[in-house]
Amino acid sequence: MDSPIFVQWQQWENRIQEWLSQSTEDTLDLANTTSFERMILSILSVKYKIVYQNLNQESSSTVTKKHSERLFSVRLSRNKLFDLERRKERDRDKLILFVQLTSRYLTSEQMNSETSPEWQELNELCDWHGSVFLQRFRNCLLQFLRELIFANSAYQEFISQPVKVPVVPEVINQIYEVRNDGKVFLSVDMKSANFSMLQYIHTIDAQMYPTWADFLSVFVGARPIITNSRKLRMDCFGDLPERHKLHALYLYYTTNIYQTTLRRCLAEKNVDAECAALTGDEVVFHLDDSIDTDRICDLVQYVQSSLDKESPLVRFVVQAYRIRAFNWQQEHLCFARLFIGDNDNKFDLKCVPHRDRNYDQACHDFLETHIL
Repeated sequence: MDSPIFVQWQQWENRIQEWLSQSTEDTLDLANTTSFERMILSILSVKYKIVYQNLNQESSSTVTKKHSERLFSVRLSRNKLFDLERRKERDRDKLILFVQLTSRYLTSEQMNSETSPEWQELNELCDWHGSVFLQRFRNCLLQFLRELIFANSAYQEFISQPVKVPVVPEVINQIYEVRNDGKVFLSVDMKSANFSMLQYIHTIDAQMYPTWADFLSVFVGARPIITNSRKLRMDCFGDLPERHKLHALYLYYTTNIYQTTLRRCLAEKNVDAECAALTGDEVVFHLDDSIDTDRICDLVQYVQSSLDKESPLVRFVVQAYRIRAFNWQQEHLCFARLFIGDNDNKFDLKCVPHRDRNYDQACHDFLETHIL
């Protein structure tokens, strides 16, 4: 990666690896570290399962303040230390971390019975590092990635250019309404739009790091709860410097795909479809009610194949679904997307209030009252 920050990362990682592989010392003391170096060391501590300690008093926010250049000593340890401060850590801290990484909220009762791999992994991380340090780690990781990307020469070149303004067709962008109950839609959704655009402008090497998980594992190792976190990706890229130019770019790209590939595919398949929504990373078509399931499946496969050929770097996912409106708990208007084709008998829900808390229950209630 073309960034001086990545070189600095590699230097510190090499030093940690050398200590772990060649030294017999259980601890490594590092004097006079800067705030940015402590940011890197915090991330490396999770990657290599080592214990991080500040030997000076430092507030939790100091490490991520760009202009805080006070020097501190740090101790790294191979062994987990008994820390009296752990007693002050509460289940609430762990639950907050779980929401921040998975977008799933657990009540205290659910926490006691939760058996998901993500919850088990978080428990293991908290047992080793403590939830307070893991919150620090998360903040450090987000700040580090933003600075890494911003310092990249390709990103600097990109943000120095004028914003690309697409000619967007007039579309109402209203899908989830009662009037659409029972209607069939075709969705063309850009995968990981913000990450894909960074690959597109060559800030991130698409061959070396084809996915967000591949890219993130360089810094955190095999940590699925972190590398698979969509929320972490959104939090990271949602606060990039000059991010509005990145958003404009994927709207420009999506609009171009709509005007070329998608309209051509629909014409070649002689499918009557109206563009119902066009956002930065998704195009949605309303298909004619008379179209049968076989034609829908054929259309999905054809559009997907065409996009794979014509947009091999920026990937799209093509799906067809029928909308079902339902009142959840008799007061919340929600919508189910019932997928057609390979995803038969699968669905997801939209417009669920407080999604992080209520989504699982809303899915359960929908299945209780509806036949897929």
